[in-house]
Amino acid sequence: MSSRIELLIIQSVTRENGWDKLYDSKENIHYRALRIGTPVSCNDDLIKDYTLKNQIKDILDKQNIQYILNEIDCKTNFSYQINLDEINYNLLKSTYAETLK
Repeated sequence: MSSRIELLIIQSVTRENGWDKLYDSKENIHYRALRIGTPVSCNDDLIKDYTLKNQIKDILDKQNIQYILNEIDCKTNFSYQINLDEINYNLLKSTYAETLK
């Protein structure tokens, strides 16, 4: 049984256009990115779920995916951004494509 976080990753990687494509001009690299977290509520409350980090790491490590995981903590949201180069993104995508068959 897949976890809620793994289902989010599966759903996002199997969308028509997949994860967002970004370019880092400082590093001169292209990568794919996905953020998982929570936005600020209508009451200006922000729930910070620090367990997301280990859940994401466990999922990607299990698939032998190389990634960069950044914590985003600001007034409007708390999330973890997963950055993958195209090779690792395609590896992740092919792994989950088999799962969905």
